[in-house]
Order: sequence, then C-alpha cells, then structure tokens
Amino acid sequence: MYLSIDQRKALRDDPEYVQKECGAHGSPAPRDLIDALLGFAGLGLHAPYQENAFEAQRFALQQNWRLVSDRLKESWQHKPAWCLFVHTQKQTVVIAVRGTDLDKSAGGDLFTDFNALPESTVGYDGTRMTAHCGMLASARTLELELWPALRELVHRRIQIIFVGHSLGAGVVALLVWLAKHGRHGQWLNENNAQISGIGYATPSVVDRETADMMKPYFITVVTPVDVVPRLSLSTLTKLAAEIRASARDSQGHFAKDTQDQIDHALTIWQPRLRSNLGIAEAGQDVSGTGVDETGDNEGVPQLGRTVSQELRIFEVAEGSTFDMPPGGADNIKRAWFGHSKFQWSDKEGEGQYCTDSVKDLLTREGSFRVSTQVLGINPAPRLRK
Repeated sequence: MYLSIDQRKALRDDPEYVQKECGAHGSPAPRDLIDALLGFAGLGLHAPYQENAFEAQRFALQQNWRLVSDRLKESWQHKPAWCLFVHTQKQTVVIAVRGTDLDKSAGGDLFTDFNALPESTVGYDGTRMTAHCGMLASARTLELELWPALRELVHRRIQIIFVGHSLGAGVVALLVWLAKHGRHGQWLNENNAQISGIGYATPSVVDRETADMMKPYFITVVTPVDVVPRLSLSTLTKLAAEIRASARDSQGHFAKDTQDQIDHALTIWQPRLRSNLGIAEAGQDVSGTGVDETGDNEGVPQLGRTVSQELRIFEVAEGSTFDMPPGGADNIKRAWFGHSKFQWSDKEGEGQYCTDSVKDLLTREGSFRVSTQVLGINPAPRLRK
C-alpha cells in the first residue's frame, strides 16, 4: 500500500514522470510506426476474440481486410484461436491469435498460462532460446496448422504479419522465432519470407538474449500501467525488495495510522440518546435553568428537566429570565422559541430555532428576559410561548 502511495506521490510531484521514465529507456517512435501499430491494433485486440467469423469479418472490412480462414470456435490448452486476414492492395496477410479468454477456451487458456516452466530449444541454425513452456507448445501447434498457408503465401511473395494480445502476443512472438529458426526456418529464409510480428501487452516469454535478437522483426506495445508484460522472476524479485523496503521505512506511520483507525472505530457508534431535542450523542452537556414543560409554563419561571446525566432540556416561559447555564453559552446545543404544543417545530405560527441569538445574548449579558422584543422574532403571534 505504501509503495503504491510513493509511486502516486512521484507522479503528483512530477506529472511528466511516466514520460521521463520511458525516455530514459528508449527513444520516441517514428510517426509511421505509430500509425502502423494503431492500424493493426483492431485486428490484434478485437477480431480474434469473436467466436462468430461474420463478426470478425464485419469488423475487419472497415479497414479493407478480408477474412480468408479462421479457427475461432475451437480453442483449448496449447491451442489458441486464430484468424487470417488479407489486404490485396497492400499484398499483406495478418494472422491474429486470441489472448487469454477463459469462457471461449473453457478454461484451457488458464492451463497454457500456468504451464510457465522454462523450456530450452535449439533452432536449425544452432540458435538457442529459453521460452515459456505453455506458449511455446501453443506456437508449435499453430506452426504445424498454418504451415500449408504460410508456404503458399511465401511462394506468392506476400508479406506475413503475426499479431496478438496478451497470451496471443506471447504465442505470435514464438511463432515468429520458429519461422526464423524452427523446422521450416531454413526454407523460409532461403525463399526470402517477409515475416514479422506485433505483440500488444506481450508477456515475458523468452530470455533476454532472444528478446534483443528479435528486435528487428518483432515489436511489443506496452502501456505504462499494464502489469502483465512486466511479470518475470527478476521483476517480481525487485518488487518484493521494494515492498519490504517501503514497509520497513513506513512501519512507524503504519502503526500510527492503524491506531488512529482503531480509535475512530471505537467512537463511531457512540450511544445516542433520544429526546424532544432530537438525537444527541452521549457526552453532550446542555445545562441551565428553565421551567416545566406542562401547560403553558405560566407562573413557573425556571425548572430543569433531566433527560440523562449527559443531556438536559430546559424550558423558560415567555417573560421569565434565562440565566447563563453552567459551562457557559457554548454548552447550549440547540435553542428554540415557540408555543409549547409544537416543541422543536420550525414552522410559521408554531416556532423557530434561535440558537445563535440565545448564545450571543448570554455571551454579552450573562442572562436575558425571554421575549419577542429581546430575541427579535415572533414565530407564534398571539400565543403564549
């Protein structure tokens, strides 16, 4: 929690914190590259998540892509769904692979994600790679399934771009590696196959050396707040160290905050006492002098009525004197002037609240005679108040 607070504080102190952090690890992308990434985003983030080929085609046609082949209705462990689009004017084919979708894969994608043990493999040219075991198995499945189409496309000199999101991005990254170094890599390279890939929120699926080697033909798009692409053994180790350091530095503040919350919780449901005054918290002290509430109070100038040890209600008949209560004027929580039949009613002809006026008179004079002239109000004309 405190680590998150530290990060938010850094962002408040410097609104350009994210931009500076990105700039420290890279350089601005060219405009044409950004346009291309935005153009392929719909095919990678939306189309493969459709189960109905018609919906995938309807969406792709908005950008002049035509759906040629797909396996959208069938997906399972190590067998993600995919669809193949062609753009005749650009002489380009896009193969989009679906990311994690537990509903459409009947939970199979979860097994692929959790099959995260590292697996090492060697390409036909001796190139070595260590990869996410489950996603590598998925990439090998698609390599066999798509090989006939890839071979025909290469013969026709069609550019091939693999795109995917999340799990799909990890699978297409490994598909591109297999196209360069896998069982058909030699043939594809000898025939000058134009194969590249784009991953949106690509998880960490290969070792650092392989990731650096793939930079010329695979691009990963990552947002500043997406945790998935940043999850790896090294980043989790670093995060754990930062959390421990933050917890250690914030231990005193955390203990104080915890105690403050406990103290607040102990007082939030204080006992409340009901009276004609409304609802008052225990501990409030309203003291003073007054008269009994029965009748019209005529002839009984002052009498206190005890509601509880903490709360007292006093009534003073019109024409009587109201003296300063013990504890001073600040002890008065509410004052009202009107006919006793309508106690605490704030309506014309019945009564009116006058708390500020009463406290002000007591503060200046120490006592005052209860009358419409002194209080400056007459809420119930021709009635005894």
